[in-house]
Amino acid sequence: MTEATATRRAALGQAVAVRGSLTGGLLPPKFPTVAKAVAAGDLGEDAARIIITTLGSIEHRADPVHWAVAERELVASAVGGFAADQTRVQVNVWKVALDPDGVETDAEEAMRQRTLTRLGTREGLVWYRMGLMPEISGKLEQAIAAVVSPKSKPVFLNGDEPGEDVLDDRSSPQRRHDAFASLIDAAARSAEIASMGGAAPTVLVTVDQHDLAEGRGAGRMDGVEEPIPMSAVTQFACAGGIQKLLMREGKILSLWSPERCFTAQQRRAIAARDKTCVIPGCRIPAGWCEYHHVQEHSRGGPTDTGNGAAVCWYHHHSIDTGGWAIRMRDGRPQVRAPGWIDPSGTWRDTGTEHRRPKLRE
Repeated sequence: MTEATATRRAALGQAVAVRGSLTGGLLPPKFPTVAKAVAAGDLGEDAARIIITTLGSIEHRADPVHWAVAERELVASAVGGFAADQTRVQVNVWKVALDPDGVETDAEEAMRQRTLTRLGTREGLVWYRMGLMPEISGKLEQAIAAVVSPKSKPVFLNGDEPGEDVLDDRSSPQRRHDAFASLIDAAARSAEIASMGGAAPTVLVTVDQHDLAEGRGAGRMDGVEEPIPMSAVTQFACAGGIQKLLMREGKILSLWSPERCFTAQQRRAIAARDKTCVIPGCRIPAGWCEYHHVQEHSRGGPTDTGNGAAVCWYHHHSIDTGGWAIRMRDGRPQVRAPGWIDPSGTWRDTGTEHRRPKLRE
């Protein structure tokens, strides 16, 4: 076993073992009911550890009689069929009942321990460790839950559906990551966020012009030590625009005005039209989305509302590989599903559920 597993099991063993006293005699286990259930094989390791850890943290602040009752009730529930996660919820209820003043003490300690730490890069991912205050975690969970559902069924909003239900092929952690990515984009565009030099925080990505044109090489992003792939650079360019800079031997020779950026007014108009990401089944609000040039700017596509569509971070990232296709007809986006979802290859309107129905006379 790993060192971490051995440490956890040793701690559990100390809590359920008979103890020696200073006089050489023997004392019962600190958690006698847990010890009996573990010895009988009725109580699992995870549930036992949850009980002893939580109750152990308030042992010296709780009434001993009530504390013993809590141990017996928690073990009885766990042995009676509660899963370890259910035991975790129940033990926290007991903790508040036994030590109501301890909640504030725990909150003060949590305030000192709160953290958001960048750990470094491994296997192409940047890893973070977060220790969030409960109320901040609650806000984050609600924001993510608003757009992440257990199952996403591609449904064309004019009433047509593929012949069968299709599950989103992303795992739940991947879907949460992608919702968080859209949340960060929305926050960065908010008028209430702190500005830098009078402007909203802007991610600066630099790339050689010839590499961008050829679709090879890599780019560099402010605050990120590792190079980012050209696919990410292209996505940034599509959503955020390009500003050309001519440099030679470290000197700036020329700087052009930004190109192909949707203005704030254009983004608001597109969001009002599309309501959500235009890919059917995706619930990311349009205000959280990136704004995609349906006809690429490099191929003559204009930067106006008639060529822009709201696409969430994930679907924008996978637009060239996921099989979905988007085109504009009469100023509205139409979507064609991958062949494995809709073999007919039919182009269908999106967002029709938001339009007033036409009534026949």
